[in-house]
Amino acid sequence: AKSQTNVAAIHLNKEALSQWVVEWLSQKLSISPEKIDLGDPLSAYGIDSLMLAEFEVEISDFLGKQWPVRDLLLTEPSIEELAERGMEFVKETV
Repeated sequence: AKSQTNVAAIHLNKEALSQWVVEWLSQKLSISPEKIDLGDPLSAYGIDSLMLAEFEVEISDFLGKQWPVRDLLLTEPSIEELAERGMEFVKETV
């Protein structure tokens, strides 16, 4: 049986995922996307644990599979590194 491919994942790349994170931060924090630096970790924007939990759920929805991203965020990756790791995660077989 052929594994199901998430439609979003077909068009997904590191840039698209970085952009999603920027948009998410922008909406949650009511700041303009231009003010968000891909070289910064999420913690630079004062994300609290409740928002982290939301982030994990929403980025998992976006990726089409559950990504336990909170442990990774403890290492404070930049948004760009986070997107790279997200792409690696998506490409892993289920």
